[in-house]
Formats: sequence, C-alpha cells, structure tokens
Amino acid sequence: MTGMVKSLNVSVATSLLLFEAFRQRQAAGMYEKSRLSPSEFEQLLFEWSWPSVAAAKRRDGKPYPSLGADGEILPESD
Repeated sequence: MTGMVKSLNVSVATSLLLFEAFRQRQAAGMYEKSRLSPSEFEQLLFEWSWPSVAAAKRRDGKPYPSLGADGEILPESD
C-alpha cells in the first residue's frame, strides 16, 4: 500500500485505538469527576490559558488573578 491508502489505514487505526481507549476509560468512570482538586484545576487552567502572565506572576512571586466564566482575567479588587 502506498500514498493515500496507506495514510488512510494509519488514520483509521489511530482513530479506532483512541476511541477504544476513550470507551474503556468512560466505562471505568474516569470521566465522571475530576481527579484534580479545585485549586489544582484553577492553577493549571490559568497557566495553560495565560502562560506569559503566569510566568510573570511566578517570577514576581505574586498570586494568579481570578478568571471569569469565559477565561478572561478579572480585575483585581483592592
């Protein structure tokens, strides 16, 4: 097999593998609740959403600001 057929077979095999892994994890209840604590979730969400701001806050030793429902940085209340 060459070209498009070989590429299609690899794509189909990969999708089947990923679907089966998802199905098994779902059957085991792994998606029913988060395995992260709420504070860990908030920290990772901020670091992944705002990496440059997170790096600056870490460098300055300051806490991360809160995020709004749409992922925006909320103004700090003084």
